Amino acid sequence: MPAMKNEKEPEKANNKTDGGKVKLRHAVLTGLPPLLIGSSVSSTWLIISGRWQEATALELRLGLAAGIIFAGIVAVGGFCALVKRFPVWGFSWLGADVVGFLLIMKSIAEENELLKSREVHTGLLGLTAIFAAVVFIAAVQRGWQMAGLVSIGMSTTMALVNIHMMAIPPFNRVDLAILGLIFGLVFFILTFAYYRSKNTVQLLILSIIASFNLVILWLANSVWSGYLSAMGKASPFLPMAVIMLLMLLAGPIAGLFHKPVERVLMHCTQK
Repeated sequence: MPAMKNEKEPEKANNKTDGGKVKLRHAVLTGLPPLLIGSSVSSTWLIISGRWQEATALELRLGLAAGIIFAGIVAVGGFCALVKRFPVWGFSWLGADVVGFLLIMKSIAEENELLKSREVHTGLLGLTAIFAAVVFIAAVQRGWQMAGLVSIGMSTTMALVNIHMMAIPPFNRVDLAILGLIFGLVFFILTFAYYRSKNTVQLLILSIIASFNLVILWLANSVWSGYLSAMGKASPFLPMAVIMLLMLLAGPIAGLFHKPVERVLMHCTQK
């Protein structure tokens, strides 16, 4: 009997080691979206290396290609998460994709005269809301912690896009584009830590992410303010701060209702 016990001990140790490696891999995957989005922003403007209007055609093509590659990886990662039926690492990717989908569709609509209507914009918001609802419902069933990853993906993507918005004309603060990579790395570390932590620490990390989001927005608003003031437009700081805060709180708050959501889904499935 003691001999059999000794034979099982190495097997248990191996299982623990394998489980630890899987969790570490999942934590790294979970943290990647903000790092990729930040790399997309920084690589685009580092390659262009100056004002958009002054860049050569080659610099523009290479800069846009680099940005699209990094952002495309996030889109593909979110698609893989859907195909794999919402793995634990996939919620931050899907949160980033929700915001990315809205921004891309909005850009397409604004560039096309036929799509510049209130109905089209309302439809885009509706599609984004449906996408977000599907992701949140899947996350909520696993608790507020997983739903919090969706919120992290959404809010950090919006924050990093604000860095891009400082570099584009007419603001042209290309020198600040490197902040995309810096904050992308910071958000990667925080998301990694969130995945590996427990309740109280996770709440603390969410508050730190909220603080960094507001710092980026404050910096962006200081860049935008002169131009907006000259155009007679109000500062977007307050409404955008509220939106980003709601994005970050939506997951954890929704996650508190996971039991009622489970009951509703079970009721619908039985029917």
